[in-house]
Amino acid sequence: MAGQGSTTNAYAASLRKEGWRVVYTCIPNTPHVGVVAIPIGASCKQHYPDILAFKGEVTKIVEVEVQLTAGVAHKIRERFKEIGKAFQELNGWNNFRHHVIETTGIQLPELFVPVYELLICTNGRNSNEALVNQLSSENVRVVSGTNLVDPQKHTRSP
Repeated sequence: MAGQGSTTNAYAASLRKEGWRVVYTCIPNTPHVGVVAIPIGASCKQHYPDILAFKGEVTKIVEVEVQLTAGVAHKIRERFKEIGKAFQELNGWNNFRHHVIETTGIQLPELFVPVYELLICTNGRNSNEALVNQLSSENVRVVSGTNLVDPQKHTRSP
């Protein structure tokens, strides 16, 4: 099974092939160069999506998890709601866009039109259909990463 980092990089590469502009990828346990935090409300809480990309006027926010469990589904629903709310608040999206331009030189769309995705490293599509349906009903698309990475190159030792 491929890990989060290799799955994230492979999915970002597939998005680029589909015409998405990948602003950044945030790989666990690596320096987060060019990554812009999303401030949540008036607190010091922040989120760093694993992939931020856009195509036309649509912004894609992707979180990558090893497997889909009830706890992961709950965490993802909460995270995406907080991100959406932060960007809908007065100047939230505009402030974030400004920070992205300063950090990366990339200009995001003027309006925040989101697509939320949860990328599962294992075969998340089939692991728990009820959780997939639950997330789908809340506008979170669940994507399986099993076919993105060559399993021969990414194996775990016991």
